[in-house]
Amino acid sequence: MHIHERENWTNFRWDASEVSLLQEKVFRMQGLLYGRLSSLGFDSKLRAMAENLTYDVLYSLEIEGIRLNVDQVRSSIARKLGIENVKDTAPSYYVDSVVGSCTEHDLSQLLEGRGEQL
Repeated sequence: MHIHERENWTNFRWDASEVSLLQEKVFRMQGLLYGRLSSLGFDSKLRAMAENLTYDVLYSLEIEGIRLNVDQVRSSIARKLGIENVKDTAPSYYVDSVVGSCTEHDLSQLLEGRGEQL
């Protein structure tokens, strides 16, 4: 359920102490994930980041009421990063454009680390 679907959502309130506990847990788990990624090779890290970007795009657009095909989004991101995609699902022009506009900044930072440009 999205927040705007709740009754009286304009009077949104939260318990800061409860949120900070959840935030600490997420940060700790994120640190563990980064630690594990550091032991992997660069290609594995890049694949993990590409997968994260895929779901970031999908969930961000879902909030806006736009649903995209996960394989097309994954393929578009993989092509932009030069990663071989297991599924040969060619993204539509629309999906490719949406992915490009959603991830331009993130992808350019990833490619900079590889000495490339978008």
